[in-house]
Amino acid sequence: MRRYLFVLVALSLAAPTAGAAQTTFIVNTTNDVDDSTCDATHCSLREAIDAANQTAGTDTIAFNIPGGGGVQILSPGSALPVITDPVVIDGTSQPGFSDEPIIGLDGSGAGTVDGLHITAGSSVVRALAIYAFDNGILLDVNGGNTVVASVVGSTGKAVQCEDLGNTAAGIVVQSSDNVIGGASLTLSNEIVCNTTDGIRITNTSGTIVQGNFIGLGEVDDLDDLGLADLGNGRDGVRIESSTDNTIGGTGLFQGNFIVRNVGDGVRIAGAASANNRIAGNTIAQNDGYGILLPDAGTGNEFETNHISDSGQMGIDLGEDGVTENDIGDTDTGPNDYQNYPDISSVRIGGAVYIDGALRSTASTNFSIEIFESEFCDATNHGEGESFVTREGVTTAANGEVDFLIVGADVEPGAYVTATATSNTGNTSEFSRCVQASGFSVTIVPDTTIVNRGGIARYAVEVMPVGGSYNAEVALRCNEKPVLTACTFSQDTVIPGANGVTSFLEIQTSASGTSSLSVAEGQGTGGGPFWPGALVIGLPAIALLGLILSREDRRARRLAIPVVAVLVLAGAAMQAGCSEDGVNGPPGGGTPLGAHRIVVQSKSDPIIQLSTTTLVVTP
Repeated sequence: MRRYLFVLVALSLAAPTAGAAQTTFIVNTTNDVDDSTCDATHCSLREAIDAANQTAGTDTIAFNIPGGGGVQILSPGSALPVITDPVVIDGTSQPGFSDEPIIGLDGSGAGTVDGLHITAGSSVVRALAIYAFDNGILLDVNGGNTVVASVVGSTGKAVQCEDLGNTAAGIVVQSSDNVIGGASLTLSNEIVCNTTDGIRITNTSGTIVQGNFIGLGEVDDLDDLGLADLGNGRDGVRIESSTDNTIGGTGLFQGNFIVRNVGDGVRIAGAASANNRIAGNTIAQNDGYGILLPDAGTGNEFETNHISDSGQMGIDLGEDGVTENDIGDTDTGPNDYQNYPDISSVRIGGAVYIDGALRSTASTNFSIEIFESEFCDATNHGEGESFVTREGVTTAANGEVDFLIVGADVEPGAYVTATATSNTGNTSEFSRCVQASGFSVTIVPDTTIVNRGGIARYAVEVMPVGGSYNAEVALRCNEKPVLTACTFSQDTVIPGANGVTSFLEIQTSASGTSSLSVAEGQGTGGGPFWPGALVIGLPAIALLGLILSREDRRARRLAIPVVAVLVLAGAAMQAGCSEDGVNGPPGGGTPLGAHRIVVQSKSDPIIQLSTTTLVVTP
């Protein structure tokens, strides 16, 4: 629920009251009578607007309508006066206001007229429900207006459209530098149920639209989009021949919820529409496109949006389906038909590795944005349900750059897609989607017992995780006992969609004279020759030096044979032990006891190690 935090300062219950900076006019009736006087006895909204227009400076129109704390409906019988002098119309001033508008403007008896038509500029509309007019609010001529905390198209916090929407658009902007909503739930507007667009910005610039619910009622849980269908009858936001407008933002609560509109989520039309920024919005479940540029200009940037479940493509440049990449990216049109990236693989194993490339204009900086979705679009391009990460790249002189993005948070089985945005703000359509996948390795059984000289057999099962894994996985024994041979039926496999099994055989040796291969870094027999030889041989050599220094000729004749015997004895002791500490037999061969078998599976740059056990008996 909204919690409005506005504080009205120095508002009198009498009307009017004059001050140095402003005059406050207090509406105290729901009727539409105009006797040309706004005072404490009688002041309708029509009279208050007339009075504010005739009073220089930024005035305030407040409300104190008797009748308890319920909703007060004002039903003008004709068009309200155009607001020609700056004013703040503040619905939060009505006694009983809590968290949603309780001042409603019902245009059902006024004819085909706009609810509030503001030409003065620098005006504020706060906490009103405006419905059943032509356009709910028209911001015209002078800009710098603000619309906050209001419901445009319904009586209040709606659960369904009840033929009360404005018969044209919710808010029409034809002046510059306005603000609709803001980066707080206390400022957000609900713009719902209107016959055409939720917000239409035309022939102007500099308007900011943030934090609003456009086609969706405000939700208590921002992860819940399950409220009623309140979509506008055409586009959520429509920008026509306008520049430098911002829809959303990347800060907290700056993004809009643009959901369930009958047309497109955001439509940017007209060759003059350039340098508009669409950022941080949730654009979902619209019947048309998520974002459409049928014939727009350039520099329209789409950043960190969450686009999903569109009736058409998530992003379309040209309203002509997927625009395939061209060599050199020299084509012109909406956003110059910026080429999209190509993602070749998304592999998961310890980290996430996203391989891809961009082929576009030469020597140019680009931002690559990565998205994930539960499903891939029917076009195989997009959409982008959740923003994942962004990576900056620079193309070479040939216009090409490869990229590897490591560490992104992507779920196995999710579909990953990307956009490219140039340093001039042209954002592409979504790339082809690629399913994120990894592989797992299981060795069966986990223990095998064989007699010395026998063969231990295992099944090495390499299975895809998350989706089909179509890269090569190389298998090798990373660790095994000495005097054994390790053989795979397939030492390179591709798991694919269903996985593959390679059979591993470990051949043991019955004697130390076997020619079986051994693990890397290990010698034949129980262990390497030289450690044992040196352990006894070095002291023996020292003894040899001592003996040779003596005058006893008999001792000299015996010295060299004795030292040689000691060195060989040390080597023999070493040969009786394996490197893992298991004693081998006096005659050599694969050591008895339990040994760890480690299989390395490598799909560059992913490396996994899997283990099993070999028990060798006499």
